[in-house]
Amino acid sequence: MEIYLKFFNGRMDMGMDQIAIFNFRFSTWILIPLVYFVWVTFLLFFKTICFKAIKKVAQKTKTQLDDIFVKAADFPLVLLIFTSGGVIIERMLPVATEAQLTTYFLVGFKAVTIVAIILFIDKFLNGLIHGYSAKVDILRSSGGIA
Repeated sequence: MEIYLKFFNGRMDMGMDQIAIFNFRFSTWILIPLVYFVWVTFLLFFKTICFKAIKKVAQKTKTQLDDIFVKAADFPLVLLIFTSGGVIIERMLPVATEAQLTTYFLVGFKAVTIVAIILFIDKFLNGLIHGYSAKVDILRSSGGIA
């Protein structure tokens, strides 16, 4: 609660459809999509920079493990970035109207996190099987698990 009060200039002065930030009133219909857009854009930009740096390092290595990791982590991270925007909105911008609508954001984020972990493990293990199947006799003959 202290962070909220410091960020919002010590005031919790919110109208029915407005939020006061630094003595300025903003409509929640403008502020919420703006915060979501800025959050998601920043994290996608940060992910792109990090993945480019990892790919440069991965090109210099002899193993395929880092390439497989980057390919497997790409889509699950995008899922987590988009859903984290909803959680940030729910935590940082308490909407006075219809507050019951935001109570399930954290549950949804947990569900998407579980799905992202499953997708990452699936893509990572499939990449390992396909990448190293030429070196292991049993994987060469079976062609994978399924």
